Amino acid sequence: MSALTPHLGTQLTAGDSGGGSSPRRRRGLLLAAVALAALGVAAVALALLGGGGADEEPGAAGEVAVDGSALEPFEDPSDDAAIGASAPAVDGADYDGSPVAVEPGEEPVVLLFLAHWCEVCDAELGTVQQLVDRDALPEEVRLVAVSTGQREGAVNHPAQEWLDDAGWTVPTLVDNDAGHVAGAYGLGSYPYWVFIDGDGAVAGRLAGALAGEDLVRLAEELAAR
Repeated sequence: MSALTPHLGTQLTAGDSGGGSSPRRRRGLLLAAVALAALGVAAVALALLGGGGADEEPGAAGEVAVDGSALEPFEDPSDDAAIGASAPAVDGADYDGSPVAVEPGEEPVVLLFLAHWCEVCDAELGTVQQLVDRDALPEEVRLVAVSTGQREGAVNHPAQEWLDDAGWTVPTLVDNDAGHVAGAYGLGSYPYWVFIDGDGAVAGRLAGALAGEDLVRLAEELAAR
């Protein structure tokens, strides 16, 4: 078992493919300490979310396709039933209609789910964008955002203007009104993070704001798997 820096409190289990250990335990990013800090500023949302499939064909903002089994709803980062499971593939577009897709297994991916009315998400935009501007995240790891939980008439609506005003440059897939992408990934609160390793398996999930240094270290750990 290899450990990261003690103050972050995360570590990577690194067992081999044999033996009696479950894949979930072998492959998981153990995020308990980071989760405690993140949950302290989590913005809980009980929006109705769709399941793992969608009727739309991708090609425009808000049209998505989901391929694969939906992950278990996220509840406890220290005992997450989704760790080791295959992440569903998603295909859609950003607000300008440019394609945005996540094909698990091609590269490590960090997914960040955001809602325009979530105050914590609003603050997280600046934190993450600063990291992107500084090229602080490992180049081996792809960062993708998902804009979901749309609420007409709520603060920062429309979400496209919210992201543009923040100078947001992270590729951002627009979920459909039923929240099929969010539902497929087990979202229950915002902001919401899913870490997918290079083999396409879920390595960890978190809810709440992440400090910049914590996100960098978790991304580096994901890249080093």
